Amino acid sequence: MRNSTLVVASLMVCLFFGRAALADDTDIYLSPTVVSGAEPLVMFTLDYRPNLTATVCGGTECDSLIAEGYLPATGPYNFFQLLRAALKKVLDPVGGVRVGFMLNHDDNCVGTPTSGPTKTGCSNGAFVLSGFKLMGAGSDDPDTYQTTGEDANKLAFFDKLAAIPDPIGTTSHAFQGKELYFELFRYLTGQEIYNGHLGYESFGNTDSTTNLDVYAPSHSWDASVESGTKYLSPIEASGECVKTFVINLMFQVSSQEDDSDAAMTLDKASGGMEGIVLLGKSNNFNTVIRYLKDADLGDGTYGAVSDLGGAQNVISYFIVDPTKLNTTTHGYASAGGTGVALPLSDDPDELVKTLTSLVTSILSVSTTFVSPSVPVNVFNRTQVVNEVFLALFDPDEDGYPLWNGNLKKLRVGKNATTGESELQDATGANAIDIDGRVKRDAVTIWTDVASLPAPIDDEVAGADGRSVPRGGAGQKIPGFIGGSPGTSNSDAGARQLYTLDSSDLVDGLMPIDTASTTAETLWPEITQDWSPGPSSGSYSGASVAEKIRAVNILKFARGLNDDGLTTRSWLLGDPLHSQPLAINYGARGGGYDADNPDIRLLMGTNDGFMHMFRNTSPSATEDGGESWSIIPREVIPILDRLHANTAGIPVHPTGTDGSPSAFTLDVNFDGSIISSDGDIAHVYFGLRRGGKSYYALDVSDPDAPKVLWTLSKGAPGSAFAELGQTWSKPQVGLVKVGGTITPVVIFAGGYNGDDESDDLGDLGKDAKNRATRASAAPTPGSDDDEGNAIYMVNAFNGSLIWKATKGGSVGYNSATKAFTHPDLVDSFPSNVSAIDTDGNRLLDRIYAADTGGVVWRIDLAGLFDHDADSTTPDILVHNKPSVWSASKLLSVGRHVSGFVTIRDDRRFFNRPDVVQSRDGTGPFDGLLIGTGDREDPNGTEVDNFFYLIKDRAITSGLPSTTVLEHDDLADLTSNCLQDSSCGAAPDLTNGWRIELTDGGEKNLATAITAAGSVFFSTFSPTPPTGTCSLSEGTGRLYVVSLQDATAVFNFDTTNDIGGTAVLDRVDLLASGGIPVEVVPLGAGELLVQGQEAGQNIVDTGGQMSFKTYWHEIFQ
Repeated sequence: MRNSTLVVASLMVCLFFGRAALADDTDIYLSPTVVSGAEPLVMFTLDYRPNLTATVCGGTECDSLIAEGYLPATGPYNFFQLLRAALKKVLDPVGGVRVGFMLNHDDNCVGTPTSGPTKTGCSNGAFVLSGFKLMGAGSDDPDTYQTTGEDANKLAFFDKLAAIPDPIGTTSHAFQGKELYFELFRYLTGQEIYNGHLGYESFGNTDSTTNLDVYAPSHSWDASVESGTKYLSPIEASGECVKTFVINLMFQVSSQEDDSDAAMTLDKASGGMEGIVLLGKSNNFNTVIRYLKDADLGDGTYGAVSDLGGAQNVISYFIVDPTKLNTTTHGYASAGGTGVALPLSDDPDELVKTLTSLVTSILSVSTTFVSPSVPVNVFNRTQVVNEVFLALFDPDEDGYPLWNGNLKKLRVGKNATTGESELQDATGANAIDIDGRVKRDAVTIWTDVASLPAPIDDEVAGADGRSVPRGGAGQKIPGFIGGSPGTSNSDAGARQLYTLDSSDLVDGLMPIDTASTTAETLWPEITQDWSPGPSSGSYSGASVAEKIRAVNILKFARGLNDDGLTTRSWLLGDPLHSQPLAINYGARGGGYDADNPDIRLLMGTNDGFMHMFRNTSPSATEDGGESWSIIPREVIPILDRLHANTAGIPVHPTGTDGSPSAFTLDVNFDGSIISSDGDIAHVYFGLRRGGKSYYALDVSDPDAPKVLWTLSKGAPGSAFAELGQTWSKPQVGLVKVGGTITPVVIFAGGYNGDDESDDLGDLGKDAKNRATRASAAPTPGSDDDEGNAIYMVNAFNGSLIWKATKGGSVGYNSATKAFTHPDLVDSFPSNVSAIDTDGNRLLDRIYAADTGGVVWRIDLAGLFDHDADSTTPDILVHNKPSVWSASKLLSVGRHVSGFVTIRDDRRFFNRPDVVQSRDGTGPFDGLLIGTGDREDPNGTEVDNFFYLIKDRAITSGLPSTTVLEHDDLADLTSNCLQDSSCGAAPDLTNGWRIELTDGGEKNLATAITAAGSVFFSTFSPTPPTGTCSLSEGTGRLYVVSLQDATAVFNFDTTNDIGGTAVLDRVDLLASGGIPVEVVPLGAGELLVQGQEAGQNIVDTGGQMSFKTYWHEIFQ
């Protein structure tokens, strides 16, 4: 939707960190499966040119390195000395990593062959100066020239570097990138030494009968990593889980690198990079870099390396002379998976900073077992400006219930050199690291750098980066940096905190303060979960200690410690599932104009509050401050547990965890939401596991919220008797009821699960992954007594307009406004897809999918007997709820015919992506959706699939009477249409299916279709071939053709066959955790959660279509 009122798109990036299990989707954050993987391998390479002899440190720039002992006391100094000193400083405190160094030989061989182990008397290719050696943590004395007490392997490494002579004249070497990487490939895989010993004339030696190991043994190849004519594989020696990184230090682009091409293109059995396609003799270095990034060198097919767990590939960084930062060198970095090349500065501070950043990133990616990683929950952006809002959360590492959260801001910008889109921080620098998460040294846009505390752990001074309790909106909550959150809303500069008050006829809210009268009013909610309970049912009858406890809970809610004077260490709870919502109020005055529109962000957190934040101030400065926060009364009971912050059950209580939606109305079409003009902005949200209610707020004036309406689960027979945990994000649109176009809110009945997350009582659909698994093999799900409904309510007052629920027969009851169907027996935790199929801007159809594996079609139209004459044809009408209906479109779960085992207990937790298309049979409405139990992310018992369902009954009100099942959809798991191995052509009339074959692989996020390509993500509880990660698991991105599920992008270059063939449908994401939907950025670009810098924004080559409503004023 492209309008000036509101557009929202969102996705979630999750983390890997925590303690005790909850047996729901937080399980992956709380139960790390820590495997003692191998130390990372880091290979440095050096472009050996006269640039190394350039004079540096003409002023005081090197004083700190001199004072710390990394440079000698007197100069002059050249760049090579500075580089050695910087490496020493960066590596001195680092342990648990194996470091090596490679150099190129000179390139002066002629004749045939021009390279390889049979060539003698000349120089070519590259050699291993220092093989991978384990570095110990720290040293007693940092002085490079005073070696007492230092780590022996570090000393040997720097002795090797110190022995390399300065490159003068003919002693310099071209950077032969392809051949250097080929030698590295041979070393990593334990194969024959190829060019490594071809160093007869590498450092000015003119005696072509003596080799480098004879005339310069101090800087010759490392014989300790060789056995006879072969290398000793460092991958095989370390076992599974090893990660390899290359840091290339360059002054020029790669050249003179083609002499070994024939050997490189041989098959694996002959020591080659089988499948690599080297076209011509230039610009192929990228191809080799990308090959090693894509290849799993530990899959049992390369050299001496056996079949190991995890992916043993090579990630490549490039640090390049600033004058050579261009499309070519950035292309090297992109091919290596690290986005863009970085400047090789001769400024000591900048050089140390760059090297430190890379080493820190490498250790983070490789040793996530000991280095906390920040969970990025949501990427969310507005269409009117290139701004991205990231919601973050951080599970408590000691298993306590209070988790920190934050909301941070980045921008979408263009890289100055490549022109490619990227996420940028406040300095304009790329903000995304190779693990797909925010860089540690990034400065997010709202952050007040001057007020940041001293860094701890892996935080960076002067930056907030991925650290959750640092910078961002959390830093801007009133009273955090200075002043106080206040004991009441009326205090100067205080937070504006509220809860609901049905007796207040003005705005339906009451302020939360620390007064005893407030404790008395909220006594039932404050004390509800006390164990043991309070001595009295009223505040007045309670003991003094109990009254103090109640008031202290209110202080905690406001952000104060029990003394009522000091501020808590962090004030913003975690947004575990709540996706931020951006509302653009436009030029609403008071300093907000077209150049500085008033954009507000709403986000729920599990300390119970729904927050509103400001994007910018009226003076057009970056803000991020909290406007107000509202806590529903039904979640106030969790505050006692969070205030005490002691371990218990549930490990992590749920507060306001639902995602908000908005309805906006710009009555005079001036592009702004101004309440005095009669414009409207309403917000709707549920609580997810936090409760069984929906809330509607009037935020037409963003600084003066009002309660619009609430609805909650009712008694049997009541309008909302079937309501479960309110997981389903409200969907807003227009329908015609009678003769009136009516704004409506549509939501599914929610999840039927363990209400208290304590494994007690009615577990509902959680029984499979809780009680039964604890004692026996999981059993299939059973019928649900709540959540098995679809609701439509009036957006302005919350009154029920229509619902679909279980009943003894198929039909409509005008008294209860309910359409009943006997097969509505499973809960609906997912959002619904409400669509306008005929372009009149009125909703006429809904699709929803349940936990029984059924996709339902709801027709907001039907045949009506307009004249009570059986001989006259009924007419199709849309405005009568009495003819609306619900019918089954697809059944692939526990109700399918022939259901036998739990392997078929497929469950839907997403809404389908709906696209209108056509094929050779005719037009169809395509539904793209996959199965997977989000509340059992680590389960492996069920066979899950991703589907395209072709609904050919394209007229709303006339649904098909045929229910499709699993085998009615063509099985394209093998991608046989692409490689022509299908035999008989599959029947695609009803659609297709792809099995998710990695152990326990699930589709847990909504797909998105752009330019005929379907993007969807999956989660696997284990790495691809082993157990080399925490329990956060592995994420994948699939991109397939809508028409036939063939591949769209070339994700794996190791199986290329030349030409333009595209063979691969799936890419492994850089970050783990449960990935979510891909987000449209506009201009045909998509943002891919969890992918590394340089690959996280995809150009689809086509424009996205956005859902629009009447006059483009409703969302």
